[in-house]
Amino acid sequence: MCAPTQALIKDPIALLSAGWLLTYFNLHVICLIRNPLAFAGSLKHANWHFDFRYLQQQPQVMHAYFPTWAETIQRFCDAPRDPIDQACLL
Repeated sequence: MCAPTQALIKDPIALLSAGWLLTYFNLHVICLIRNPLAFAGSLKHANWHFDFRYLQQQPQVMHAYFPTWAETIQRFCDAPRDPIDQACLL
């Protein structure tokens, strides 16, 4: 049996890194967008939470992609939020 020559990386937040992955690793980037209702439902069902401090700790990302959302992201960092609210912001 031959070893695989390609790997599949599944990362729901990697969309923000797609350009970097292409440039630095010469990857073929495929972006699939899931139904937003299904995404939010999965978060709620699994009671998964996203720590928005990960975004806040990256000033270049915040400045480049989320300057108008900085205040909202700060509020999500300050107090726990329902997974549905988190899914909406994501």
